[in-house]
Amino acid sequence: MHETYLETAFELAAEALRAGRPVHVRVEGHSMHPALQPGDVLNLVPVQPEDLQTGDLVSFWRDGRSLTHRLVVRHQGRLITRGDGLCQCDTPLAVDSVLGRAAAVIRGDRVYNLQSAGWLRTNRVLGTLSRWECKTLRWLRRAGWRRTYRISPLFWLRRFLTWAAMR
Repeated sequence: MHETYLETAFELAAEALRAGRPVHVRVEGHSMHPALQPGDVLNLVPVQPEDLQTGDLVSFWRDGRSLTHRLVVRHQGRLITRGDGLCQCDTPLAVDSVLGRAAAVIRGDRVYNLQSAGWLRTNRVLGTLSRWECKTLRWLRRAGWRRTYRISPLFWLRRFLTWAAMR
């Protein structure tokens, strides 16, 4: 029943975003930890595909689930995203499948305005580091390395930058 409630709630939020209205949604998973934590509230705003930038936190629908992940790169007319806490990039998605972009994160009594100049720069850096990390890990896997995720210096740098920014 919990899953059905969440799916219905996000479908309603998606309809509001398509109609041009901002919405608030509660974070449920851990894939974006430490940037997003369960219980955080995201202020999602409608976004035009041409306005998406590397590092933006974008919400989309995939396999019957709503996800909010960081935009890592545009590639051949598709978007590649990644959860900050995950070890690999998501499969590419169509630009028109993006429902909205996170404009703010509300955690307890603190509000993080992701549209401020400082957060825009921080998110661009985190998106770029994530892209480099994906490329590095892919190269290491091809070279025969296994269990490379937690040894990547870029992983720990991204974690530290995110943790420092959320303080």
